[in-house]
Amino acid sequence: MATFEHLDLLLGQALECMEEAANEIRALSLLKQKEMIKHIGRSIVELWEVRDVIYEIKPDIKRDFANEFSNDKQRFECH
Repeated sequence: MATFEHLDLLLGQALECMEEAANEIRALSLLKQKEMIKHIGRSIVELWEVRDVIYEIKPDIKRDFANEFSNDKQRFECH
């Protein structure tokens, strides 16, 4: 059964994967690295725009990322 909470979770996972992909591109020093990173950056912005629409509809599921970051900074570090 589809829920806003599950959709938000999927989008969050996708955003984490996009960040990891960008890091992989940097690590591999690919020839078109800048162009590829730009594409990923635009994709991340698009995913956040979808998330923002969800939060407008269901604001109670919006997480407090700033608070989560201050409580567990290590979780948000890039590896």
